[in-house]
Amino acid sequence: MVTINATAADNDGTVSQVEFFVNNVSVGVDNASPYTVNYTSTPGTKTIVAIATDNNSATTTSATLSLVIADPNALPYAVQNNTQNCDVPTFCIPLAVSLAIPIDNVKGYDVVLNYDNTKLIPTGNITVYNDLTTASYVETAYSINAPVNNVGSMNISAYFNGNAPSSAEFQGTGKIFCVEFAKSGNFNAADSALVSVSFLQESYITGVVSRSASSGKAYSVKNQNYIGNLKYWLDNSPIVFDLSQPNNHLVTNIYGITGTTVNNPNAPVKPNLSGYFTHNLTNGLNLKIERNIVNTNSVQILINSADAVLGKTLLINGSSFVPSVYQVLALDVNLDGVVSAGDISQIKQRATLSIPEFQQAWNYSAAGVSNGQASRDWIFVDQISVTSGAAYQISATFPANDNLGYSKGKVPMVGASLAATVTNYSTCPVITEESFKGILLGDVNGSYAAYTADGILKSEDGEIILDLENAIVEGTTVNVPVVLSSTEPVNALDLAFMFNEDKLSFQTIEALNNGTDAENFLNPNDRTFRLSANNMDNFDLNSNVAMVTFESTDGTITKKDFNSTLGLLNGKPVQVSFAKSTSIANYSDVLSIFPNPSNGTFEIVLKETATVQIMDINGKILKEVGTVNANTKQAINLNVSAGVYLMRVSNEHFSSTQRIVID
Repeated sequence: MVTINATAADNDGTVSQVEFFVNNVSVGVDNASPYTVNYTSTPGTKTIVAIATDNNSATTTSATLSLVIADPNALPYAVQNNTQNCDVPTFCIPLAVSLAIPIDNVKGYDVVLNYDNTKLIPTGNITVYNDLTTASYVETAYSINAPVNNVGSMNISAYFNGNAPSSAEFQGTGKIFCVEFAKSGNFNAADSALVSVSFLQESYITGVVSRSASSGKAYSVKNQNYIGNLKYWLDNSPIVFDLSQPNNHLVTNIYGITGTTVNNPNAPVKPNLSGYFTHNLTNGLNLKIERNIVNTNSVQILINSADAVLGKTLLINGSSFVPSVYQVLALDVNLDGVVSAGDISQIKQRATLSIPEFQQAWNYSAAGVSNGQASRDWIFVDQISVTSGAAYQISATFPANDNLGYSKGKVPMVGASLAATVTNYSTCPVITEESFKGILLGDVNGSYAAYTADGILKSEDGEIILDLENAIVEGTTVNVPVVLSSTEPVNALDLAFMFNEDKLSFQTIEALNNGTDAENFLNPNDRTFRLSANNMDNFDLNSNVAMVTFESTDGTITKKDFNSTLGLLNGKPVQVSFAKSTSIANYSDVLSIFPNPSNGTFEIVLKETATVQIMDINGKILKEVGTVNANTKQAINLNVSAGVYLMRVSNEHFSSTQRIVID
């Protein structure tokens, strides 16, 4: 019988009860101080916690107390069991002093150890522990006797060496030493072998005492623990989950699959805070990794027009955008094995939340009717496939399809079920740890890598302005210009906001830049207006790119009429403002380029000394020209494929970007 006492106090209320738990199982409740519970324990290590509840239903949990309960019926010594995976060739079998009967003043041991000679082979290695004394003070000697009736035996002595002080002794409880055995060919993958003590003698200064010891076993088991880890494809950051704070991260559930049957539907495994997980192979040799977003949640911060621009570039001019295998997988949002205009449509619709999930080939009909199963928001691919699978290597004739590697016309098909990297499972499993790369469908530019659950980081390199100060009022109709400010070319614009619907009603939005492809949607569920637009020739900066029209009950509109704003330029979060800055200026004539178009060799002249960079249409820097002095010709040789590129010049006063054409 064990008695546990607890005290509890509360500044805000009165403690109404304390409940006690041993190894996570309730063993009693008390509602009067001092709080006490009695329970009958079994031998072993116990963890004890108390949970106090006050009269306001608030609870708090005590620190964990660890308690070792000794077996009162135990023999003085015990051969302890040792369990090893079947692919481990040796066992080290410990001899230990019972917890219930500690020893004192012992100067040495003489032991006869018996073992199953058909399964175990002594290696001659004996390891002394520090539990009872300083191990470096102890020497051991042994001899191996001829087996009798398949039972082998060893004579073992343990004694202090010449370096040990006169006070050296074995004292307390714990392991004395372990004896190593190798497995024989008769030791099966799932098997056991008995190890016992037929003689044990304690040596004291005054004489010797014989003691008894309980037997133990060497167990061989099949390893069923498959260890994997989840990483995001762009930066190898871990995909994590915190069981203690489940609302901090999007949950990832890992199921075991046999055929099409989910074997642990109610107990999925989740990754830890390092992205690692342990899957029990008895639940299946295949894994299903699910990481889905609630359909009512906006994904515009991650899936937006910047991703649509990359998809359009691949479709129209594949040679100017060579995607990684992860990017081409992210583009195939309908999972039909092809990047097509339909994928771009769905990326744009998902950005504005006009569709709550991607409509995919496996769970939607051609008419857009779901079979009731949730679409996949994330897909995972194992590193073995990416490294060695032919389908995951780029087409040798990219952007054309060589019918072997990936291209826009042939995207690897990643199944919902992934094979665990295990061989010889039916005999002795050999398990290899594997990394699984996660891909958020639609997030082609990998913006998830910079996303944190703690908030949205705003870029200082751009701004979206709903220019209320220059709104055009016609009766109760209010037309609000949209202006973009940026230090780099902008080909993708995303905007989300809520507005005062008691005063304003949305009418239309009109794109003013030629070549703009725009989608907008006022979601009836979260009452948020979302715009996702792109322009392959880049938006005009510091001028109106769109006009949003509202009907106003009183013909006015103010900043107070808007909230919950989200702004993205080229997929990067930026500030959303409601008045145009007076510092915006146009420096487009500061740079002269000739000839333009060119064959890659041309000259530039600047009206102000500035730094010059050359980028592709996605903003990737291809060449750092450096500082160019004002009114000085600078020759440039650009060795790139034919196409449209961007030249950015900037100093402390201005930043200007112009197009260059290489033919």
